[in-house]
Amino acid sequence: MSFPQVEGMENFSEENAVSLNECPSFDDHVADGVGRGASRPKRSKGNGRGRGRGYLPPAVAAGLARHEAVQQQAYRAKYKEMKVLARSLVLENAALCDTVAKVQQRIVLASEERRFLLKKLLAAAHSSQSKDNLLLQLDANTQEALQVACASHAIGSGAAGTKQSSGGGGGRLSPHPARRIRSMQCGGRACGRAAGVGGNSAKSKRLCPPITLDSAGRPIFPIVLGPLTIHSLGEIVSDRPAYHRNHVIYPVGFCSSRTYASVKSPRLPATYTCKISEGGHVPRFELVCEEPESGEEQVFCGRSPTECHNAVLDALNSSLTQPLLQKSGELSSINDIGLRFFGLSHPSVQNVLQACPGARKCQNYQWVKFEVCRSEREVEKVIETEKDVALCHETLLRHIVLSQEE
Repeated sequence: MSFPQVEGMENFSEENAVSLNECPSFDDHVADGVGRGASRPKRSKGNGRGRGRGYLPPAVAAGLARHEAVQQQAYRAKYKEMKVLARSLVLENAALCDTVAKVQQRIVLASEERRFLLKKLLAAAHSSQSKDNLLLQLDANTQEALQVACASHAIGSGAAGTKQSSGGGGGRLSPHPARRIRSMQCGGRACGRAAGVGGNSAKSKRLCPPITLDSAGRPIFPIVLGPLTIHSLGEIVSDRPAYHRNHVIYPVGFCSSRTYASVKSPRLPATYTCKISEGGHVPRFELVCEEPESGEEQVFCGRSPTECHNAVLDALNSSLTQPLLQKSGELSSINDIGLRFFGLSHPSVQNVLQACPGARKCQNYQWVKFEVCRSEREVEKVIETEKDVALCHETLLRHIVLSQEE
């Protein structure tokens, strides 16, 4: 087969053909470019593949492979050791957590025992008639603390007396312990009066646990405050003075509940529903105990929360083998046990009631400033006040066990 003759091809000679054969091909150019950008060996002209920078002798490559295998084996052994160590640390941490939980439980039990014994001691001291008997019941540490307090008070207040006395005995302590206590009490009352002159302006705020609010800023019911649950706040009656006092407001329709001891079986928990209804010039307070076994309801009514609560305590004492619950009189403060049982003196409830319509019109009520708790420790302080024996069923159970052990 013949091809057409191209112009200039007649000068094509064998030398030119040889020179074309010696020129690098396209693959050589690509290999050369890759070698410039990376460590890839070059190809030599006309001699095949060369041994450039990326080439390693077989012996060296085998040695590197063995070294890398040894390193991988060492890393694998270290990984296993760290895994075993981490597992042991996790188990040790779990054991420590269990130990801490047990110690905390013992601390709670010890504090309850201490509180129970302290109440017994105070009851025994209250029954004694003379002050000398009270002094005899004090231990050596308490007497020493009283002597130190008296000495410090005498040093501060008796400096002028030492200057006026000629014998230098004006600053000495009285040898009689009753006189020391009387002097210390007088000094304490004087200090209290001096501190109370400017103490009314710097009144401390009550801590208030936060509650859940809706988009309009109204509380979402039920409001759960530890063992206490608020179902309804009711309506404030501001035109009748008996429906509010200087420290509390009695809204009509208020409803709350808490878990406390059953009247028939104090060891079993029961639900107490606290209600305030309209009773004319004076509000009507009601406590309803629902028995856990039979579902029977026992109603306790009264003219005040303390009267209803004392009726519950009387019923519980009659069910117990020995009376452990002491009734309290009605107090004109937020520490009243009946108000605490109803939840009317709880800081969160009192703060919400102050924001309700009609609270500003209560003439006898004294406004209280609140501060929202910022940490869990502050919330626990507020919840700790609800662990009284007359409010908390768990605390009552501990007292029952302690009384039976004695």
